Amino acid sequence: MSPRKDIKSTSAIGQARRQSSVTSKGQTTIPADIRRELNIKPGDHVSFSIEAGRAVLEKVVAIDHAWNGGQSEMLGEWNDPEQDVYND
Repeated sequence: MSPRKDIKSTSAIGQARRQSSVTSKGQTTIPADIRRELNIKPGDHVSFSIEAGRAVLEKVVAIDHAWNGGQSEMLGEWNDPEQDVYND
C-alpha cells in the first residue's frame, strides 16, 4: 500500500511521523503500525501527556494486573505447602 500523497510523513530522530485528522468531537485514529508497535487492541486504554511541547501517547497497563502480580509474588508463601502459614 503506497502512502497517501496528501499526507506527509516527516522524520524526527529516525522515526517517521504519522498524521491523522481530528473529528469535530476531538476523535482521531491511531495509525495501524503504531497500534501494532504498542500492542493496542480494541478496548485498551491510552494516556496522553505533554512533554517538551509534544503530545505523547502511551498504552495504559491496568493497575489491577500490576497490583495483583505484586500481591501474588509477595504472598507466595501462602501457596507454599512447606510454609506453615495456617498454623500460627
